Amino acid sequence: MKFSLKFDIIFFGRCQTNIQIKILLKEPYEHSHVPDPDRFHVIRLKNEIKLRGTLSDEGASTILFDVLRTTPLTATPGSPTNDALLQIIRRERPPMKLDHHGCLPLILR
Repeated sequence: MKFSLKFDIIFFGRCQTNIQIKILLKEPYEHSHVPDPDRFHVIRLKNEIKLRGTLSDEGASTILFDVLRTTPLTATPGSPTNDALLQIIRRERPPMKLDHHGCLPLILR
């Protein structure tokens, strides 16, 4: 009996099923990836710096290094560079509000 190459490959990806009628709706495809548990920490890192960037008046580097302190070392190879993370914080900051004359507030002059 001859099997096609498709049956000789072990797939680690997802497939869609319907439990009620017990059929496979969509076959797993070759581009499926094995789940990466460290990716969770990278996503959490990005979300936390975005949140703190919008809500606090702390400096961008203070936010970054405070959040990096709680990130496991195993997740650092997959995380973006510090410059990219600082840019994410700056992008999330609300724009500076001008006074009624169109000038910077007195506290910043």
